[in-house]
Amino acid sequence: MPIYEYRCSVCHHETEILHGMNETIDQACPQGCGQNTLARLVSAPKVRFSGQGYYETDEKPKEKQRNVLTKDEPAAASK
Repeated sequence: MPIYEYRCSVCHHETEILHGMNETIDQACPQGCGQNTLARLVSAPKVRFSGQGYYETDEKPKEKQRNVLTKDEPAAASK
């Protein structure tokens, strides 16, 4: 789920709000002016990954995986 940046057009407070791509927000400014004047800013996307984690083996074909040991390979000795 993406995290969007918003700025209040009254008090210019900036905040981040986590919501779905197709959702619209109807939220008052959290800074205290209490107005529903939040406008989304254009910024680089931010994503929060939750769950067990992301592993290289999840998406790549086996021949393109790096630094992945199989059951049969011994771990490299530390130098």
